[in-house]
Amino acid sequence: MGIALTIAPGCAPVLIDPGSAERMAHRLASAAIGLARSGERIALEIEPGSGPRPETWLSVCRPAVLDGQDEQALLDACDLPGEDDGAAPPLGLGFTLRMVRGVAESCGGRLEIGPDCFRVRLPALAGAETSAPDKVQQQAPSAPLA
Repeated sequence: MGIALTIAPGCAPVLIDPGSAERMAHRLASAAIGLARSGERIALEIEPGSGPRPETWLSVCRPAVLDGQDEQALLDACDLPGEDDGAAPPLGLGFTLRMVRGVAESCGGRLEIGPDCFRVRLPALAGAETSAPDKVQQQAPSAPLA
């Protein structure tokens, strides 16, 4: 399994408690990584928003085991087809998504559950964009997790 992290230039600091932001990002990334199958690559991206308000987006791609599952099925997730073939059960996925949605909404953001990724919009500080020269990309080694 591989993990790719991309942080785009121009991301403004988010207007949310750092502990809450860390919990949201950690839970969402952990849920996706925990459901990934051998050889699958999970991408995490942080990028500035393009809306009228200052915002920063956190995106986590959905693992293949979640293909075809609609938003309500994911929010209700306790177990999904695929457990029998060695994939980790998505126990807690629904809880994670509801928790992330609640925290995001409490700070003026939102969670979007798309067909290929989970995206969290967080309000950001106006006029405080970073000045990173180029896109930063890191990839974790494809070693199995212990």
